[in-house]
Amino acid sequence: MTRAPSLSEQLADHQRNVEDYELARQVERESPRGQQLVARIKRSSKYWGQTQPNKWFDVRAVEDYYHLRGNNNNYRLSDVALGVRLESGAIIDLTNGKIFPKK
Repeated sequence: MTRAPSLSEQLADHQRNVEDYELARQVERESPRGQQLVARIKRSSKYWGQTQPNKWFDVRAVEDYYHLRGNNNNYRLSDVALGVRLESGAIIDLTNGKIFPKK
């Protein structure tokens, strides 16, 4: 049978949670605003057709075989073109430097 945590243990856990929350808010405040990594599926990819043709969607980088998550899927770098959505909404295609204005 496990014992219930003592009041001092509960307070210590609460303090750690508060510190974690405050650290997360600090990181959020110090992060660049208004920029988001985006991708669009290449026509040559077997995943072509999972989105509207050439539609950009938000992605995030991860440490696994696929390297990217977004559009409720996993993608390899070879399957997508990467871009950055700026605060204005415009997208810079990182493969060729073209700028797509906000729609």
